[in-house]
Amino acid sequence: MKKIFIIFSLILIGLIGCKKDENPVSPSPGGQNTNPTGQPIPTFSEANNGVLASIKYKQNVMGFPIEMKMAFANLGEGGKDAGNVYVNTTQLSKVTMANTTYYMAPYQNSPEPNIDFNGQTHRWEVGGNSASGIPSFFVDVVSPTNFQIIEPAANANVSKSSGFTIRWGTATNTKIMINLTSTVGNAVFTKVDLPDNGSYSITAQDLSRFPAGKALLQVVKYRYSIKSVDGKNYIAVSEIIESIDVNIN
Repeated sequence: MKKIFIIFSLILIGLIGCKKDENPVSPSPGGQNTNPTGQPIPTFSEANNGVLASIKYKQNVMGFPIEMKMAFANLGEGGKDAGNVYVNTTQLSKVTMANTTYYMAPYQNSPEPNIDFNGQTHRWEVGGNSASGIPSFFVDVVSPTNFQIIEPAANANVSKSSGFTIRWGTATNTKIMINLTSTVGNAVFTKVDLPDNGSYSITAQDLSRFPAGKALLQVVKYRYSIKSVDGKNYIAVSEIIESIDVNIN
């Protein structure tokens, strides 16, 4: 079991390194946030002073099914020290680099977070830090329900000239983010805040900038809630990411 965890940790580090710049938590008018998890986190139309994300990531890597739970928080303008940060009973590690502070688990002494998905509630607790202007608060968010990508199949060929449809089954009361990233070029297609109706079609126009070759397709189901404290908004988001490779031709 220990060997499997070490292998998975190395794979995760590789994924983070490859996607770090491709998946920012884009700033809204309330603040600048960065995302070192390597996983796509949606942008939000609401102004905010920080994002707290609970993430379940699923993908087949080199023929092995990989599933991991992560937690990430970035609070304050550019990432500030917010005191101790917990999700459920797990304390996230505080990471400070180049005057930016963020929180992650698993990381160093923080284990994989003690959170379940499929409709469970995740409670975030922030200790606060008056020197950083970040108050103490808690916020709850309900996780999405589990799902699978039904169509296309993993490693399927998809047509650049006609586009393709993604299907993931039963519609639910969640939001959807679609992320398609070329692994042989720089093309990226992203749509956020979509209704969960069980399918989404990527058109030939959407694929016009993509070179032929392999691409990573990610379907993200997410729910979020907003906590307003001292005139500032903090967003807690819970997401499940299903990822497959496709071949664009």
